[in-house]
Amino acid sequence: MRKKNGFTLVELLVVISIIAMLLAILIPSLNKARGSAQRVVCLNQLKTIGMNNILYANDFNGRYVPACDMTVVKDGERSWNVNVAFLKYMGLANSQGKAAVDGYQMQDKYMCPTDLQLRNPNVWKITNKVSYGYNMSDWTWRETKEQFLLASNIPYAPPHWRGLVVNKIKKPSEKVFFCDSQDIWVLENQANYKTLWDKAGSDTKRYKDKNFWQVVYYRHFEGANVLFCDGRAVKMKKEDMFFYDSTGSPDTPRNDKLWFTDPSNRTSPATVSRL
Repeated sequence: MRKKNGFTLVELLVVISIIAMLLAILIPSLNKARGSAQRVVCLNQLKTIGMNNILYANDFNGRYVPACDMTVVKDGERSWNVNVAFLKYMGLANSQGKAAVDGYQMQDKYMCPTDLQLRNPNVWKITNKVSYGYNMSDWTWRETKEQFLLASNIPYAPPHWRGLVVNKIKKPSEKVFFCDSQDIWVLENQANYKTLWDKAGSDTKRYKDKNFWQVVYYRHFEGANVLFCDGRAVKMKKEDMFFYDSTGSPDTPRNDKLWFTDPSNRTSPATVSRL
């Protein structure tokens, strides 16, 4: 009788099928575990930003790092992410006490691991190199008491300090301070996932081409990591960050409670941002 030296074709196909089935089961679980680990790293980044804001406020009369300080002479040091005093708390200032990177950027170690722009060689052409946006909703142009005019993503009027003050925040445990974004600021009306994120996802260029600079990025399993004004950092579903009423329209009162440190700051109806 002829001795059998190997597997038959049928046996090989069975083995391959079993391996394929195992991979189909394991890969989604591995991707989910990887995504969960990245989310935890991102949350820790936000907690660090929150902790250093507390240290900053203790030394600056109860004021957190300003979202933007137009009283600063040098343009490159006006926003929170290149505020030299704040960068010292973050350990990101260089030996001369200046920002360790040029322009509106944060170092890679403070970027979200899921930030797709981090590895884009042309990132500077379409975005500031940051992963988290400071909530600027209290100063929305034409909608609030203390307006702030933005030209694309650059503030130029009025020449004032704009930022959160500890004793002026009502219910800090319920107010967004920072969250996942692709720019240095975020706004309530650009947290609207149905008209923005659901249409473009992480396509930063598409947002910028339509002049949407302050978009909330729901890049963690259709949710965003959020730092609240009390220092708590959590992951929130997109449905819990922007609300709709029974007619399918944005529920401004509910949204204002989350996005405004004082909802009475609103002076006119919220605009709807859509691609």
